[in-house]
Amino acid sequence: MRFSKKADRFDVSCRSALLTVAKPEGGLALGALPKREILGINLLSLGGYPGEILATSTKAKAWDNFFAALKEMRKPWLREFIWEGGTLFSFFNPEAEGIDDLCDGDSKCFPTNSWAESSDLLFQRHFAELLGRAFENRCFGQGIVVDREIGVFYFKAPEDGTELKITTKSLVNTTAKTVVSKHQSLRQDGTPSIYYKHYAFEGRMRHFSEQWFFELTPTYHFTEDGKISHPNADALLSGIKRMERHPAVLGAFLTWKEFLTENTLFNSKYRYLTVMPPEALAIDRGIDDQAWRPPVVIEEELQTVIQDAGDVVEALEEEEGGLFSWKPS
Repeated sequence: MRFSKKADRFDVSCRSALLTVAKPEGGLALGALPKREILGINLLSLGGYPGEILATSTKAKAWDNFFAALKEMRKPWLREFIWEGGTLFSFFNPEAEGIDDLCDGDSKCFPTNSWAESSDLLFQRHFAELLGRAFENRCFGQGIVVDREIGVFYFKAPEDGTELKITTKSLVNTTAKTVVSKHQSLRQDGTPSIYYKHYAFEGRMRHFSEQWFFELTPTYHFTEDGKISHPNADALLSGIKRMERHPAVLGAFLTWKEFLTENTLFNSKYRYLTVMPPEALAIDRGIDDQAWRPPVVIEEELQTVIQDAGDVVEALEEEEGGLFSWKPS
């Protein structure tokens, strides 16, 4: 073995030689380059709810009887309550809301935190339901209704059947966005068919670190006339999901975030719940999006698949006796 003190000196100059010797057959992974990013989360913070919950015994001992009596009194705006085993748990005072005739005895108060901060799953479920009812009523005051069968919140269509536009802020500027759009297609017999596409979201209450959030996931809702769900809503929704990518989903979430957390006249007067925007989280690791994009050939094939998606939906609707043929614009 020959060793030269000058040529074979073990210092920083031999770094490349060592990497060459240690390089595995499949290549050498040096890790991701440091990249600082802002991580957005789809959790809307909830707060501002009353400090006490009222428990009131009711005359009706079955839910059907209590609901029928409440419906007869025509109190559709009362939503901030749950009913469990003959007891009404509410954020409001039953006597002040004029339903004391349904109650049996005086109300008893207990701290809201005994439910909100409890580790008991039963109490957490009760509070999540009560909080959800308040969230639903707050949305209703902003023109957002809920389809209880599928659990989707969506913008209510105008009564005159026109489209609905709102002003919203994006990451760059303020724009007007159509959140209820009117579309026309052709039935199999050639007659026109009208349907509406609504901006919508679904989600649930979540509890993290002794704080409550609403986990919001953007989606769309389709109706025949702005109210009745469309029979081919699933096919229309799956067609849009195949075409949309992350920027579109992010834009929809930002629209909902700005709309639900903005300070309006109704929001300032609603005393049972405050919805706050999520806090952005700074992280010191990121992903090079360009490096993960598919090659040009795969990208072209993907566009072909997207263009053919309309034909797949159309064929599916023909098999199921759909009312119209839908194609992506």
